Amino acid sequence: MKTKLSKLINKYTHHSRKIQVGLIIIAASLLIWNIILGFNNLQGRTAILGLKLNNKPLGFLDRLQIEQVIKKEVEQNQNNLKFVYQDQIFEIKKQDLGAKVNPTLLTNKILLQGRTGNFFQKLGEQTQALLGQKEEKITGEISQTLLNLKIIEIQSTVNKYAKPIRLDFTGDLNNTLPAEDGIKVDTNKLTILIADNIFNPPSKPLPLPVIKTFTNHKEEELVPIRKQVPNLIKQPISISSSGLVFTLTVDDLRNLLTVVERLDTKDPKKLTLVLRINDKKLSQKLGEFAQKVEDITHAEYDHHDSFSAIYAQFYSGKRKLVEIPTGRRLDTKVLGVEALGPKVVYLTFDDGPNSIYHPMILDILKSYNVKATFFLVGQNAQRDAEITKRTYADGHKVGNHSLTHIFLPNLTPAGILKELQTTNVILKPFNGGQDIPYFRPPYGGVNLAVKQNAENLHLKMFLWDVDPRDWSEPETGELVNRVVSNTHPGADILMHSNHLATVKALPKIIDALKNQGYTFDTLH
Repeated sequence: MKTKLSKLINKYTHHSRKIQVGLIIIAASLLIWNIILGFNNLQGRTAILGLKLNNKPLGFLDRLQIEQVIKKEVEQNQNNLKFVYQDQIFEIKKQDLGAKVNPTLLTNKILLQGRTGNFFQKLGEQTQALLGQKEEKITGEISQTLLNLKIIEIQSTVNKYAKPIRLDFTGDLNNTLPAEDGIKVDTNKLTILIADNIFNPPSKPLPLPVIKTFTNHKEEELVPIRKQVPNLIKQPISISSSGLVFTLTVDDLRNLLTVVERLDTKDPKKLTLVLRINDKKLSQKLGEFAQKVEDITHAEYDHHDSFSAIYAQFYSGKRKLVEIPTGRRLDTKVLGVEALGPKVVYLTFDDGPNSIYHPMILDILKSYNVKATFFLVGQNAQRDAEITKRTYADGHKVGNHSLTHIFLPNLTPAGILKELQTTNVILKPFNGGQDIPYFRPPYGGVNLAVKQNAENLHLKMFLWDVDPRDWSEPETGELVNRVVSNTHPGADILMHSNHLATVKALPKIIDALKNQGYTFDTLH
């Protein structure tokens, strides 16, 4: 009996000692843990213990040392972010997005880790750090506009729009071509992936996120289109300008026709098939004609009236030769800038403002610290008042581009005065109550009445030296080449703030001209 009791006492004593040792260990651990956490909370000038930046330990480092680590990481990490789709690699450089790291802001963020929030939040973050589970990454800011441009650039390569069933316009109109599935970049996912990885690119390319697209239409939807086509393409369409004639032959019209989806006017929730002219192809064909006209007139080609004349003839089925008016410079002195002087060029943008592309151009110019001159249409400036205000606020010069963008020589002297004077009244409040000093006639349309009215209103007239015809929507590389290859010191470069092609090409134009030693200024 005593032996059993002794054994129980010994066993109890042994377990008690184990429990005591365990409790002592736990108490000591808690004491050490509290000392560490207390140390973390008391000293706010160094990072919490265990915290890392890109796998580099930051514990015990002060503000200056942390900033040095950040700068070193930025300097050493010169990898570019890459995406892969099929056999294509898309590379994004940090400078493509105007990516910037602010070491001071990032250091502030690091020093606040484990020191904000309630007790349990602090405890959780500090514990994570001590267990090696808390790591910061290099972060910074990127230009949303440049990001959008890069995504647009990728889209232009990858996107293949789904094609609905359609007619064989270049062959037998009785044939129906089958629908084709499309593919498009998932811009939401791509935006997140770029933002998350641009400062810390992985070694291997990331898969480019894409979405398949489809159309669903029935053969009977093509019946009215099939009946419509023969009458619309049985005769060519012609316009003329400066003695030159532009003709769309029957074959040209066939090649320009397309079937697209549009919202049904009777049922807005439904998509229906309609016959259209391919605008991009038409713009490109008109661009070739415009070059010949501009070589003769030295004035901007009126593509707006050209499109209107072509569409009117196409949809009505009636054909007649329509004359498109052109401007003509009276003399070269109206340019207002010294040619062939220092390597300074003048970026000018007509026809704005608008709510889509104009702000993107402002963002690009701001990211490059480049100032430009915007010739605004009065009614547009009134409609998009906030964008007009921002154009001034960003330090750009603004000029009068008429009230309605009409061809001024077609008006009476009183009509010309109204176009210019009303625009001055609209723009003056944006200009701090100061008179508007600059003027550019739409299409370069100048006659003695236009010139006299401009002088009476104390408007200095500016035309241009380089017209790359960005309205014709050329490919980005072609548009850049048209600008750069024709630019000379003192050149006034004419572009427009209402075309996607201009937005896509502008960063490359600025880079190319800067590389050639050019600087940028506003007209004066």
